Amino acid sequence: MNCGSTASRLIPAISTQVESSDNALAAGESYFFVTAPIGPKPTRLWVLGDPGTANGNQRAVRDAYYGFNGSRYTDLWLLLGDKRIWQWQG
Repeated sequence: MNCGSTASRLIPAISTQVESSDNALAAGESYFFVTAPIGPKPTRLWVLGDPGTANGNQRAVRDAYYGFNGSRYTDLWLLLGDKRIWQWQG
């Protein structure tokens, strides 16, 4: 199974549409990436730990971020997952 792609001759700091074969997991106008800039630029990150289980609390966090962020593009969305440390009973 080939899950990788190679891109060459990309122009820095532009939005690039994702185009794929018929067996793509995702394709269309909503799927794109922005190439890295040549130099530093302001960057917006949204990092989440355990975001919850699709309840009102989770929606409130999403809505608060949307309210804070406005129409600014989020450059990186990082989901860390559940980082809870379990104690093992022996």
